[in-house]
Amino acid sequence: MIEVVLVPGGSGPAPVELSAVTKTFGARTAVADVSFALTPGAVTGFLGPNGAGKTTTLRMIGGLIRPTAGRVSLFGRDARVPAARTTLGYMPADPAFVLSLSGRQNLELLAKLRGAAAPDSAVVAEALELPQADL
Repeated sequence: MIEVVLVPGGSGPAPVELSAVTKTFGARTAVADVSFALTPGAVTGFLGPNGAGKTTTLRMIGGLIRPTAGRVSLFGRDARVPAARTTLGYMPADPAFVLSLSGRQNLELLAKLRGAAAPDSAVVAEALELPQADL
């Protein structure tokens, strides 16, 4: 069982809202009928034992996998639409990169997979405090 712990925040559309979300992999149900809405500005905990479906739920929120049933919304917009995810960041516990690609090539690949434009390498280099040639 997944437990969502909310601390009161502000107002406005829910940054994340799940409505009757289910995810199955073949005959195995990883997430069953989960519904919740986060409050803007709230601090939120996402708790549950191993295998409860926390990571699968986060992957559905981030658009990395699609729910089998139900709806995921980000700020009131359907999370399946890439434009709805432009303000969302997700860092998995064990990030994976294509080792044969440079850092820049990995960023370009991730942007393409998200339906976004390739990042400006000068902006990325400045943010990482690296010479542009090191990307």
